[in-house]
Amino acid sequence: MTQHTAILRSLVGAAILTVLVAGCAGAPPPGYYTLGAIPPSSPAASVTPPALISVGPVDLPDYLDRRPIVTRDNAFAVRLAGNDYWAAPLQEMVPRVLVSDLAMRLPADRIEGFPQISDSVGDYRIVIDVSRFDVDTSGMATLIARWRLYGRNTPQPLLVADETLQRQAEAGGYGAGAAALSTTLGDLADRLAQAVTTVRARAPRAIGSS
Repeated sequence: MTQHTAILRSLVGAAILTVLVAGCAGAPPPGYYTLGAIPPSSPAASVTPPALISVGPVDLPDYLDRRPIVTRDNAFAVRLAGNDYWAAPLQEMVPRVLVSDLAMRLPADRIEGFPQISDSVGDYRIVIDVSRFDVDTSGMATLIARWRLYGRNTPQPLLVADETLQRQAEAGGYGAGAAALSTTLGDLADRLAQAVTTVRARAPRAIGSS
């Protein structure tokens, strides 16, 4: 190898290293986002006797079983964010936020995530199957879910409903999308609280009663 070739290779190597370092230094840090509980729009009514309510299981579709945030391009296509992630798995965050949302709407009751309360102990259990939970390219957040409300040791649900809830993000970006998705969960909690109130009006039951 000639001295000229060695020098040329050293210069090329240094140039490549400089480009790589500059690229790494200029890359934006990853973004991490969470869902949050949304207070009810109107003051919650205190209902007696109090109830023990279990929320779950809450099942999410497989396309959400990943940390990168999913954006819906159309009815048949979704895409993953390249550098933006959920701070925790949605399968953990969604049930936890729903429990918090429902607790704010039914403050006199004890709300727990499934399976902390068994069917033989809790007064009511709410099972939720989510088929869609994402934001599209226009910023529209959509939650589509079917929920079933069970009484204690009742094999058949007392109420069943399908919900399609949408909220427009107030700005662009993944943070605004996470806020809009959080609001759809608050809207679902409104429906669930109303369902529990309707059912208990037919046959009120205190915590731990037989």
